Amino acid sequence: MDIGYPTDENKEDGIMEEKQRIIFLKGKKVVLRPLNKETDLKNCTKWMNDQEIGRYLGNAYLPKSLEQEEEEWFDDLVKRKDHVYLAIETLKGIYIGNISMAISWKDRNAGLGVCIGEKEYWGKGFGTDVMMLLLEYAFNTLNLRKICLTVFDFNKRAKRVYEKCGFIVEGVSKEHVYQNGKYIDLIEMAVFKKDFLPIWEKYNLVRSNLTNLNAPHMWGIFLCYTVFLPRLFHGSLSLSFLNLSNTHCV
Repeated sequence: MDIGYPTDENKEDGIMEEKQRIIFLKGKKVVLRPLNKETDLKNCTKWMNDQEIGRYLGNAYLPKSLEQEEEEWFDDLVKRKDHVYLAIETLKGIYIGNISMAISWKDRNAGLGVCIGEKEYWGKGFGTDVMMLLLEYAFNTLNLRKICLTVFDFNKRAKRVYEKCGFIVEGVSKEHVYQNGKYIDLIEMAVFKKDFLPIWEKYNLVRSNLTNLNAPHMWGIFLCYTVFLPRLFHGSLSLSFLNLSNTHCV
């Protein structure tokens, strides 16, 4: 786990100004950290009562209060040794959602759930970065071999994110959930470690190369390959580490 110490430059960019910031995992767009009941409970309750968010989670049919399920859920976190719960923050320290895994240590697999609660971050690549980070942690640190999840059939954006991370459809529970006056199919998806690792290597290479571009000496190389050489050969050069397809947040 890293403890981030923001520089004066980062403060000017609006990044958290606390002397210490807890960072469990850090990606290209997000930070994953432990949940904090004092700071996170109200946001969780707000998200769980949002009908649009609840439509994707399947829990929008009953209201939830601070004194009820959400507070009990937070209190239960410290007792669960077979679960990993993490808060999702932007690099600037804005709390935008949660991600969790329910782990079977014997079988070396886990069920995954994710929620981006701040809707302005949907469809901007945050969900992809969250998934990549947690899957890499699950496979390379916890030594799990398979991660599973379920998604409603109408949630096309989430399905595209999961497929980008290597998930494939393993089954369909037909007309499994009742919502908005009709029954909805529940899609069962999974990814194995052996299938994810090549995807992570490519994603991590992109992330590393983009990070290296922050170094002043790298900009000369960047300009050479993206501006001067294409003009020299009257063509265009597509660098693999810049050839990113559109990503969709969960």
